Amino acid sequence: PVYRGGFADVWKGQYHGREVAAKVLRVWKEGDLGRITRGFCRGIVAWRALRHPNILPLLGVMMTGNRFVMVSEWMENGNINEFVKANIDTDRLGLVCFFVRCFYLRLLLTIAFLL
Repeated sequence: PVYRGGFADVWKGQYHGREVAAKVLRVWKEGDLGRITRGFCRGIVAWRALRHPNILPLLGVMMTGNRFVMVSEWMENGNINEFVKANIDTDRLGLVCFFVRCFYLRLLLTIAFLL
């Protein structure tokens, strides 16, 4: 993997001549598959609903056995932490406000999905 997070690994690949990022969720226990599948599907629904210039579109998903993968475009600046470190003059407050709005939108979409 190019990046390792708390719950997933990110791999770099090619799809139809485009560089893509494949985020592969880590499944620790087989007994968690039902819960993970529901959470994965909720995340997909939320991501597909988000439309903003700063949010990459979801290109595809894959679920096979205990493998859960989300595919988006590859961004050379890495993740948000690396971007902020490399761009010291970044509007950090603006980024935080943006992420808080996204979090609440995802929460609302998750609630709507459960109803």
